[in-house]
Amino acid sequence: MPCIRRRYHYAKVYIDDEAPELIGKLLVGTLLDVQLKNGDYKRVPFGGFLRDPEIMRRPIKIKNIEAYSDTGFYDSNWIEFGPEALALGSLIDNKAWFVVYRGFPLVWCELPIQRR
Repeated sequence: MPCIRRRYHYAKVYIDDEAPELIGKLLVGTLLDVQLKNGDYKRVPFGGFLRDPEIMRRPIKIKNIEAYSDTGFYDSNWIEFGPEALALGSLIDNKAWFVVYRGFPLVWCELPIQRR
């Protein structure tokens, strides 16, 4: 089962589909930071993982996602993102759904600069 790890101040929160694994400070619960059209952010409840991008209704950008694992919380195969990464999501019934395509999240992030 897929799992995301997000930042909330200095804590790490793990959120999965069926029974959210919450580790760290639980003040935020399963809320995700979503970027609004005017550039502000709002916390929206997590709805789940959307594996078919074609059924997306309202695309949104999700911020403060630190990593993603397609095989679950206890696996060590995490895909790490940078601090300014934005993940593609969908707003369905006032819940943020995290979009996954072929086992990988759709994320915009800065590429590291390679020095020679």
